Amino acid sequence: MADEGHFVPPEPPPLPTGDVTSRFAWLAVLGGPLLLLIMVLLRQELTWWVTTLGVGGFLGGFATLVLRMKDGDEDDDDDPGRGAVV
Repeated sequence: MADEGHFVPPEPPPLPTGDVTSRFAWLAVLGGPLLLLIMVLLRQELTWWVTTLGVGGFLGGFATLVLRMKDGDEDDDDDPGRGAVV
């Protein structure tokens, strides 16, 4: 059977690569609680520095990601993707 006119979607664009700061922030957000969970599952003592590293890493990474978010209030008049232009 030859091509019967079926739709073949185009190749998707590559995923964006994050900058180094965002990667470390995500590592802290995910790695802090994971560190605490592993320590509890292995029944290791939660010393003050492990707790500080886990909780502080999560809070610091979360704050970094929130502060680096882009505002949605930017007025881009040249962006036609936001509805009908009259």
